[in-house]
Amino acid sequence: MIPLDELKVALRAPSDTVQDDYITALEVAAVAYVERATGNVYGEGVDTVVHVIGLGTAHLWLSTPFATPTVLERAYPGATETTAITDFSVRDGYLLRSGGAVWISGYEYEVTGDSGYAEGSEPAIARQAVMQTVTHWFENRMPVVVGMPVADVPLSVKELLVILTHFPVAL
Repeated sequence: MIPLDELKVALRAPSDTVQDDYITALEVAAVAYVERATGNVYGEGVDTVVHVIGLGTAHLWLSTPFATPTVLERAYPGATETTAITDFSVRDGYLLRSGGAVWISGYEYEVTGDSGYAEGSEPAIARQAVMQTVTHWFENRMPVVVGMPVADVPLSVKELLVILTHFPVAL
């Protein structure tokens, strides 16, 4: 998600490679932390299935970003009979119906496809949450002792995670 050289600048880490593996491991852990906290994928595409209930509008908000999803419609949640929906586009985290069609209120829509972001195209807030988490963990290195409390993430990271949970794509 964030290149090593960019992390080293933010950390004011020396340009030598002594801590590169450690910094890279922190970045991987921070991305996983942000993904778990928000329920979103910020790495490369992962095969994902999301179920959303229609609201009778022309747009359907997705909590997970998709590049080119497929959509199946069910008359009610859990119904076995499905209809493929093809008259839609994806924009800013929404599925938009074409030609005046709507996502029928109460119908279930199964959205399937690769979710996630190409490297460097993640939302700026997600990148900031990862960067601040890496910085905090780098500056507050503590030995792991079973039963002892560990350093929590800063309040600023928690606030970014709240924003990402509610607005994962549009920002």
